[in-house]
Amino acid sequence: MREIKFKAKTIGNEWVFGNVSHLKKDFSTARKGHYISNSAGAPFAFMVRPETICQFTGLQDKNGVEIYEGDKVKVINKPYNVKNSVVVWGKKSNGWSLKCEVIKENSYDPEIKYYGLESGKSLEVIGSIHTTPRTT
Repeated sequence: MREIKFKAKTIGNEWVFGNVSHLKKDFSTARKGHYISNSAGAPFAFMVRPETICQFTGLQDKNGVEIYEGDKVKVINKPYNVKNSVVVWGKKSNGWSLKCEVIKENSYDPEIKYYGLESGKSLEVIGSIHTTPRTT
């Protein structure tokens, strides 16, 4: 069974990893927000930007780096020219997928394709949609 954990950016723009708690208020103020704590019984939590919360897929890339939702990855051993690959939750497949721009031979226009994400061994994490600009 995979570990359920998340990463997100704090208000100060730093990545934090741990468990998500949607709390009604901070421990010292009445501010509402989304929080991540490093462990279940932690006496504190980091306030994070909700749009940056990414769930762990349970997979690691070829270098042992954990793969999270929203990670940009380089696809190794690809049949076509694959660009801008991002880890997403596949609504149709009901599982983790890779959303890719695929440029086939004798074509100039990229086609958006979704591939099931069963292993990270043919992937290398190169960034995140929240930190890395789009590549061409």
